Amino acid sequence: MTTGRLSIRITEQLKSNVKKASALSGCKSLSHYVVSVLKEHSTEAITQHESITIGCNAFDRFMDACNKVNKPNSELINAVQFAREQGFK
Repeated sequence: MTTGRLSIRITEQLKSNVKKASALSGCKSLSHYVVSVLKEHSTEAITQHESITIGCNAFDRFMDACNKVNKPNSELINAVQFAREQGFK
């Protein structure tokens, strides 16, 4: 596995807190702790920005609208084209 290096500067207080959290978490090293925290939080941030949560009522209305339309209107065609141009699949 290829690894990358991340160099950051933090305050002594933050470094002390991170070391303490690492020890309390039982991590085998400070690096292991930092990597696990970064992985967890980055995954959460990506998930929050790449997903949409809606209520049941809104979903039901959306599905009803989808089922009633026979062919896409010009606004939907334009939206799809725009999304593709932006790199969305």
